[in-house]
Amino acid sequence: MSFTCVRILTTLVALSSWVWEPAIAQGSCKKINSCSCKLDDGTVIDLSPVADSGKAKFLDQWDTNYVSQYSYNPCKEFSEGSCSGVSVCQYTGSDYYECGTQSSATFSNDPKNPNVVNIQYQSLGGDGVTRTSQVTLNCVQSGPDSLDVLGENPTTPAFYNFQLNSVHCCPKKGGSGGSAAAAGISIGSILVIIFFVVLVSYFALGVAFQKFVRKASGREVVPNVNLWVATPGLIKDGALFVVKRGKYSGEYNKI
Repeated sequence: MSFTCVRILTTLVALSSWVWEPAIAQGSCKKINSCSCKLDDGTVIDLSPVADSGKAKFLDQWDTNYVSQYSYNPCKEFSEGSCSGVSVCQYTGSDYYECGTQSSATFSNDPKNPNVVNIQYQSLGGDGVTRTSQVTLNCVQSGPDSLDVLGENPTTPAFYNFQLNSVHCCPKKGGSGGSAAAAGISIGSILVIIFFVVLVSYFALGVAFQKFVRKASGREVVPNVNLWVATPGLIKDGALFVVKRGKYSGEYNKI
């Protein structure tokens, strides 16, 4: 019985690892608007929760070589210095350069990694130079939004690289893009909800049955109390079983 419980725990650990695997893009991402795109499998990448209104979400951030500063805001245009109505603005010395507008936004798969989606913005500056900014969308499972500024590509002048790290870079089910609402919940969230509903129902009904039908009292009102008392030891054995890949030789306590 104890060994069976340990194997069940091992299986649950493996399943949880599969459930929480980070989402990646499946197929090409077709533009819905400057803020979102829809993948071939129906999931949507929607950056609207990242955007600020009237100002850049990421303001005056240095590139890796500390040559220039860049400001970026997805979805909504902003103005800074001589940059007007842009999505990306470069500040070098005392000069500002427009490096992309929201209306020019295009979505594409990275040629080196088809599972990664890029957004490109373009803008023709007053100096007659067309500048292009490419933002790679990096799907992370938790943490605050952040921007990695790589700056101007050394082999391609007027081409700028950035990486946006956010949970909102992850494809989600449902939604049409352009809203701040979450586009559905994950399979893992559904399984967690089901687990706790079943667990609460099990204890509530079990305690009622033990107390009013079997007339139990004290700790005996807890259904299968001996199993729950032994659970910490089973979890320990299960963890050792997983860590040692089934080679754990300790003796299991009988329930």
